Order: sequence, then structure tokens, then C-alpha cells
Amino acid sequence: MYKFLHLAAPALAILLLLSGCETAERDLDPQIERSTEQDTNINTPAQEDINASDDNTTEGEQQESKIAYDINVSFSDNYTQKGYFTRGEVGKIAYTIFNQYNNEPVNTTDIASITLRAEKGEEGKYFNFIRFDGSKDTNIVIDRNIKASDYVIVQANSLSGTTNLVIDVAFTDSGKPDIIRKIPIVIEKNKSASMAIVPFEDRYESGLFIKKFVIHVVDSYGNKAKDGTRISTGVINNPKLINKNGEGTLDKSNSEFTLIKPADPTITDNLQVTDTLITLANQQEYRPENLGGWDITDIMPQDSKLQIITLDKDPAVNHLSYIVGNEYRYDRCNDTIMNAAASTFESTEVKDGIAFAELRYVPAMVGKTVTIYANTRLNDKRIGISRVVALTGTGLQPVTITCSNEEGKNPTCSKTVTFIQNDSEKFAREALIGSPINTGDAEYAQISFPNGLRTDCNGNLKVFIANIDENKTASYTMGVVAKSY
Repeated sequence: MYKFLHLAAPALAILLLLSGCETAERDLDPQIERSTEQDTNINTPAQEDINASDDNTTEGEQQESKIAYDINVSFSDNYTQKGYFTRGEVGKIAYTIFNQYNNEPVNTTDIASITLRAEKGEEGKYFNFIRFDGSKDTNIVIDRNIKASDYVIVQANSLSGTTNLVIDVAFTDSGKPDIIRKIPIVIEKNKSASMAIVPFEDRYESGLFIKKFVIHVVDSYGNKAKDGTRISTGVINNPKLINKNGEGTLDKSNSEFTLIKPADPTITDNLQVTDTLITLANQQEYRPENLGGWDITDIMPQDSKLQIITLDKDPAVNHLSYIVGNEYRYDRCNDTIMNAAASTFESTEVKDGIAFAELRYVPAMVGKTVTIYANTRLNDKRIGISRVVALTGTGLQPVTITCSNEEGKNPTCSKTVTFIQNDSEKFAREALIGSPINTGDAEYAQISFPNGLRTDCNGNLKVFIANIDENKTASYTMGVVAKSY
């Protein structure tokens, strides 16, 4: 049986784009956010139910039973941003089979099999699935180790156009008809060289968390970059300046980058030539030739400018988002430096259109946000890519806060909860926690955090709940790491 979620090097190598799919967090970023994730992953409703007719309902069965289950689908960040895969591109498509009454994933014991295939008559024309061992196939059948939320990796072929990915879910109850959905996929030829950097695996090993990335590189014709193409990569762990509003200007002709003038002019005094500038994609400017990391050679605080190294002499470009900082992060809880070192970052080579990188970090970095980048030179042109990443480790142990207001005697409550990391079993120190999920029946209850949503040095978070309805229970579940910026 084919298992998707733990791809081996040959296959996940081809995994690009996602960005997202952070929450199933393997980059179905809670953020999948455009990045927003918070890279933001956009859930796309199932497109067409080819079983959606009254024939689906047996005699005496209630009408709503035929729509009890459905499928949500989401694409990699790059696909969501562009609206298509380029020819030869590799991407991730995530799906969740859920109960429409409570929006919860279907119990996997109710699912007999999941089949994913191309539209009939178009098998292998527009795309292929990438299997665990790196081989390609026109369909995938999952009948063991089934997950209600999972993803598949597809590679677009050379034919441009629109086709469908068909998802067929069969249930263990023979009286329940299959759910069949057609998900449109658009494939277009690539018009410029581009890169994608995709996180696809988190693990704990020898006291360190390891986040692995694959970098996909294609030339202006949509072809894989030549083997041996050099990729330079890096990371900012300690951001000093952050602007995600597109207020930076890149002037390659003069090798300058103009920052928005900060409200506090002393902020630029903290910058050093050893820092790195990373430019980020946004809705206004996302061309790969203007993204990635840039070395700083001089700082001109009076002009709010950075002198940077550029080889191309293109006209100035506005509306760039950016981050300036370095790789050293102070650990206030232990009075030391937190190590979030880029293991295979710095330099690597492309093989079969992809390269790999790993970010190794200590448990103290869980709950922190970093920014990574990758640069290369193709067709005598520099291109780059960057990504904001929340370091989640292998997740936090979820915490549920519950307060009851019996007979109206306890309309408020105050609690302190502690967050523990999975695998390392260490406190989630100074970790930014995502917003709580309301799982109680107290309609008017209000939850707040007197000290904010960042834990203290012992992993503790203070919680206050007010306006709990009489004879109701306020209940909230927490434990997802959030992005800081």
C-alpha cells in the first residue's frame, strides 16, 4: 500500500510549492495563510459530486444522509497564488474527508478505500502521481493505513490545459454510496525561471528537531534546472526589521535597497553589515528575480538604505516586503544562544530539478518564527525564493481548559496551563500559541490572556474566562504553534 505522509528522499525531493497545505501541519500551514503558513493554505470545496442525485438515497433513508460526508481539497501555496501548475512542476494536493454535521474528519474505520486518479481517458496526459519510491503512476489506491486527512504529490506533464483530479471514497458500510469528486487542475507553460521551497517533514533526532525542505528549480521554459546548478540558502533566526506591507524598493542598478523609514530612527542603528536582507513575495510583487536573500555591504541609516551585492542591473522595483536580521537568537530563559542552524543550508546542488535542505534546531526554538531563502542563477539571471516558517517541532501536547458555571455561581474562572513539546517532552518556552478552539456550550463566554499568547520560561500560559452562561460549560482547546510575523 502507498503511504503519503512520510515521503522518502527520492519522492519528496519532488515535492515543491507548498507551501501549505500548515495544517495537517506538514505544511497545510495552520498557516497554510498565504503566507499565511502563516504560509496560508486555502481550502477549496469539492468541485463536483458526480453521485449527487436522489438515487444516492435508499428508500426510507433521510434526505440529508446522502450529504453527511464530503471532501475538502487544498493546493500548494504556489498553485493557489498563480491559479495553475506550470508544465513539469511538482505540487501537493491535500484532502480531508469530513462529516458535514460537525466538520470533523471522518472516522477512518468507516472508510474502506480512497482512490485518486486522473479523469477517464486523460490518464498520464496532464499529470502523474509521485509514489513513495519516486516512481510515477496515473492512479493511487489507499486501502490500508487510511487517513481522513492526507495529501498526494503530483507532477504536471508537458500538456497545457485544464483537467480533473478524481477522488473516490468507498465506505465500509456497503449501504453507503461512494463519494466521488472532480477537482479541476489548470496546467500552463512556464514563462520565467522560478523556484519553490517546500517544508515537508519534521522529526526529532539526537536531541534536535529537524525540519526538512525540498527546493524545486525550473528554467524559463518550464524545464528542470540542469544538474549541478548551485543553490545558495540561508536563514534569519533573529529578525531586526520586519516589513510585510510591501514598502521596500530594490534598485539593482545602484545595488541599493531602500527601507521604509522606521518610526524609531535608532532601529537602523542596530543593523550590521553581517546581517542578511530577505525579500518576500506579496500580492503586489512576487517575481522570482526580486526575491530571496541579499548580502549587505554597507548601511546608510540617514537615507534608510542598505548597500547590497547585485549582479544584474534592472530598473528599480517597488512594493517589496522584507526582513533584515541575523542567525543568532538570544535564549532569555537560559541566558544563552538558541541554535537554529541550517544544516545543509549555505550551498547545495540541484539534481533532477531539485535540491534539499535541513534546518536543525534545539527545543528552545520551538514556537519561534524564522525566515529562510534560496537563491540561484539561471539563464544568466539571479532568481530567489523565501518563506516565513513557524518552528513547530513535532507539535505540542494539546491542552483543554474547562470551566463550568453551575447555578450561576461561577461566571468567571482563571487558570494557568502548561504546554509540553511532543518527543522532547520539554516545556514550550516562550512559544507563541495559536488562538483557542471553542469546544464548549457556553455561547457568551469570553476567553482572554492577561499576558498574551506567548508562554513563559516554564511553558505556562495564563487564561481568563468570563461571562460563562449559567449551567453551561466553557471549554477551549489549545496547542498549535502560531507564526510571530
